[in-house]
Amino acid sequence: MTSSRRRLALLLAAAATLGVSGCGAGATSSDAPAAHVRAAGAAGREALVSPATFAPLGGDPDVALQVLGGELRAGVPTIERQVHDGIAFTLTLSPARPGWNLVRVDTTPISAGHGEQAHDEHEHGEAQEAVARVGTELNHLQTARALPGVDGAWARLKLPAGESTIYVAHGAEHRLPFPVDTGTGVAAPPGATGPDGPECATRAVGSLLAGATPEPGCPADRLDRSDADGLRGVVRTLADRGAQAIALLSNSSGRGKAAAKLVRAEAARRHVDVVSADRAPEGSALLVTSGWQPATTALAATARAQQRRVRYEHGVWLAPWLLSPDIVDSASGAVLPLGFDIRGEEARAYANALGRVLPGTAPTAAGFTGWSHEQHSGQDEVALYAASRTAYLPASSGHAHHETSVAWFPGGTVTRVSGPLT
Repeated sequence: MTSSRRRLALLLAAAATLGVSGCGAGATSSDAPAAHVRAAGAAGREALVSPATFAPLGGDPDVALQVLGGELRAGVPTIERQVHDGIAFTLTLSPARPGWNLVRVDTTPISAGHGEQAHDEHEHGEAQEAVARVGTELNHLQTARALPGVDGAWARLKLPAGESTIYVAHGAEHRLPFPVDTGTGVAAPPGATGPDGPECATRAVGSLLAGATPEPGCPADRLDRSDADGLRGVVRTLADRGAQAIALLSNSSGRGKAAAKLVRAEAARRHVDVVSADRAPEGSALLVTSGWQPATTALAATARAQQRRVRYEHGVWLAPWLLSPDIVDSASGAVLPLGFDIRGEEARAYANALGRVLPGTAPTAAGFTGWSHEQHSGQDEVALYAASRTAYLPASSGHAHHETSVAWFPGGTVTRVSGPLT
């Protein structure tokens, strides 16, 4: 019996010992918690799913737990799903190390018929409730909340070394147990669960979709070569267009510091001033090289200010890692350097895989980086792309049937607007 199967058997045994049961359970023993714990699945009956997909939503409701890739791996980020009352609850854990971790919870209605039956069985209509509350103790759960720049509901949990359980609440009483295993390694660095943590988790998801083990560390730890090339190209382009200054919004991550240093050095060679984002003079452009959360907040404020007057005459420019509909939505439009086209074959394959596992989740540059580390044969040429959610991008000639089921920018466009920057 594998470790994951042993863990599932232990969960069942624990539920039996507590005197609690699954959905529709009767009265519990006087020593049991108030919440009903749903069994995670019969030992040996969990779905063993292949990389890049779960079993189809709406499948066998008796298979309570599904793990992407088939089984838990100690110390490796994980994506797990349970179906309850016609709702698929998907839990993503990152970095799956002892100490603080990020948990993302997604809920997807999958069957109207099953949901109606569940509604009849549960007098208070719990099947219609999908507010995510998570925790490691049955009766002490916290609400998973939305974060700027990323979709999903997120919570920060402290986990012990080795095997443990995360509970996801459904309704007032029911708790869905998700087994996790953080291994016995050292705790993850703070960046993995700080403001840049969701980007780190998103890249890990991309790797898991590709059937690979996520790389250690996070994207915000360092500035990679292709992103550096893209930022140099942005500064050269702004200089050629006559920008007098670059208003730079960065952050204190390893990548943010390296990006700021690069931008300042390249701008000095081009005789362009670099100022802080809140001190932009006339004839300037805004260049954002921070992480997702500060970028989203700053861009929203910029969009409001631009409605009153043109603040950045040379536009808004983003670092490559900020390609995400949730971020671009905060601005009326932006330009950014990319080493891939979102309508390319591999970008579409990533978006389709993401849509199967996390329906409705927006593809991002970070997720594609995790995916393409295993799938991509080589870096494409870096070019400038204009991103906006206010225009429609038609299907390419001869490729209409390949369009993604979860588009990168629904109703919008990411269009190449330059030749190669390198």
